Amino acid sequence: MELNYARVTGHIQKLPTVELEDAIAIRDHLLENNSNYTAHRIWVQFNACCKWALSSKLIDENPFADMREDFKSSGNEQLKDIDSFSKQEMEVVIAAFENHPRHEHDAPFVKFLFWTGARTSEAVGLQWKHITPDFQHIIFSEAVVN
Repeated sequence: MELNYARVTGHIQKLPTVELEDAIAIRDHLLENNSNYTAHRIWVQFNACCKWALSSKLIDENPFADMREDFKSSGNEQLKDIDSFSKQEMEVVIAAFENHPRHEHDAPFVKFLFWTGARTSEAVGLQWKHITPDFQHIIFSEAVVN
């Protein structure tokens, strides 16, 4: 939650206004300065906050309530933004870890991340119960997030 709060706070600090009556300007700023994916994530947080404020009778209306369509993305957009490492780049990164005096012990972990495509939080969350007895499959079902 702390990490999410910090991310949203960073976006709030960059807004041209924080007044609810300027929700259109906030929406436009989010869409102009972020990917659709990021703008949508931030809008979800703003909308949820205003829903809570409305139910708590702190505001009379939620100015973000009818903006869902404005933040629709193609679903593949997040994938388009991914710039994967080439095989050669992977080999360079792995070699750098293997040859670094203070980080050579991290090389097997880095290899595992590259070879499986696992996120760090997923790899750290692995337990023996997530590996099939024949060692042929790994089930990524938990993540460690701080």
